Amino acid sequence: MTSRVLTVEPNALHVQFAVRWFGVVTVRGTIAGGEGTVSLCGDDLSRAEVSVAVAAGSVSTGLALRDHHLRAERFLHADLYPWVRFTSSAFGLEGGQLVVQGMLTLRGVTTPVRASCPLDELQRDGEQVKLCARFVVSRSRHGVGVPPGIWRYNPLFLAIADDVHVHVSLRIPVADAERVGLLVQGARPRAATGHNDST
Repeated sequence: MTSRVLTVEPNALHVQFAVRWFGVVTVRGTIAGGEGTVSLCGDDLSRAEVSVAVAAGSVSTGLALRDHHLRAERFLHADLYPWVRFTSSAFGLEGGQLVVQGMLTLRGVTTPVRASCPLDELQRDGEQVKLCARFVVSRSRHGVGVPPGIWRYNPLFLAIADDVHVHVSLRIPVADAERVGLLVQGARPRAATGHNDST
């Protein structure tokens, strides 16, 4: 069985996130600087492996002051924990979705993650297919925006929802997507629209 290792280029991996603030405002942002690998073992999707990382210091929400706070110690602490990493542990197809399980390391804390990617949302961009996966991360479990002592009761921190909704897109060659059975059950990749996917 032939193995193939794909290098994830920075422009092939995009991470978006969204979190509610005061219950009425949704703050959206991106984290870039991606790198990693995708390992494929013939046509056996269950033996595929993904290991990717994005730079915490690249977080951007469109507001410079807020981005400065997010990179600082009470949030992502990018100086001490420069990378947000994901390593897969299992792949599978369930009910028209690609399901990926693995471990996410954020701010020095590693937690399990289960991400789903509907096959009918695949987008073809030339000779590549863009896979889009969604999952939710608990901000407090990773110590993001959880200051010590009495500061944890500051209303500005309490106003931030615990659930952070993450949307990841990763492009791989069409031939590899077909080989491992992602283009199945009549689902064909639609043409890329050029618009960002909402989180």
